[in-house]
Amino acid sequence: MFFYVFNKFFLEIYPVSSFKRNFTVSYYYCVEFHFSFFLILFKFAQVINLKNKLKKKTEEEINRDKTERFQARDFNKEVDPLRVESLTIKSDRTTLPLDSTCRLDAELKMNDGSVIPATRLVDWKVVGSPDVNIDSNGKITPKQEGVIEVSATFMGTFSNDVRITIVTPAKLIKKKSWLYYLLIILLWLLLLAISSLLFWIFIKSRRLYELAVKNPREFIKEVYLALCRGFKFYGVPRFNHVAFREFFDSAKTLMASRPETMHLMTEEVLEARFSEHKISVENSRKTLGLFHEVKGIILEREDRKEIWKKSLFIIFLLEVLLVPKDIK
Repeated sequence: MFFYVFNKFFLEIYPVSSFKRNFTVSYYYCVEFHFSFFLILFKFAQVINLKNKLKKKTEEEINRDKTERFQARDFNKEVDPLRVESLTIKSDRTTLPLDSTCRLDAELKMNDGSVIPATRLVDWKVVGSPDVNIDSNGKITPKQEGVIEVSATFMGTFSNDVRITIVTPAKLIKKKSWLYYLLIILLWLLLLAISSLLFWIFIKSRRLYELAVKNPREFIKEVYLALCRGFKFYGVPRFNHVAFREFFDSAKTLMASRPETMHLMTEEVLEARFSEHKISVENSRKTLGLFHEVKGIILEREDRKEIWKKSLFIIFLLEVLLVPKDIK
């Protein structure tokens, strides 16, 4: 329904020769265009998502061609290398923001079961692209994003590997003010109001179609009054005390090129209002045709300053524009 109303509004303001065919064909072309457009957006989003996944996978791979070593700063002659059973290192975090540091700890397990702190005694080895620095206390200071593997050695004893991912610092999320939420509420209310207006216009157009078939007299008067409401944006309002022919005399200046169309429509509404003979569906069809001709004459005016007038003119005529031309 909303595609129907929007496309009708768009095609009336910007008439194109290729769309001057049967309205049903034009409508389905517009729906097909919207569907194709959203399908292209969906495919584009899939491509972007795939690229992000490949980028993330690449970032998680470690560049083993680059190695950095950091020599031990201390030496403890009381630690016998032959009595060392294993060397274990651990980090206090596996994900390290660029603006932060982490601490590495090393422990030597001796063959008698004792454990000796060895953070200052081991040589550190870093494999990976990012540049980092490890001081004598095992503190890692990152300089680039990426993934690294850290290991240590002590007199021929090798440790386990610790994997650390260096990431961009998390940005602080500012708390949104009440004005932001007020704006969101107003936008939702506006959207609801527009949706309700479009639904109301659609219902009125269905009612007009029923009038065109069941009560052509009322239909002709309703169509003419809708046209009068649209003319007020061009400075030609119709007041209740103004007769139809008087209104035509003041409105024909807007249609200097073809005023006879408005004249015929005025005669139709006078016939529907005051004559006693039968008014048929054929009269409804004729009036609707004259209505579209008058609308076309108004929209063909070339004054660029009138674009806002044309838009309001179409909005106030939407209920009639949505009535199918082939009234049966």
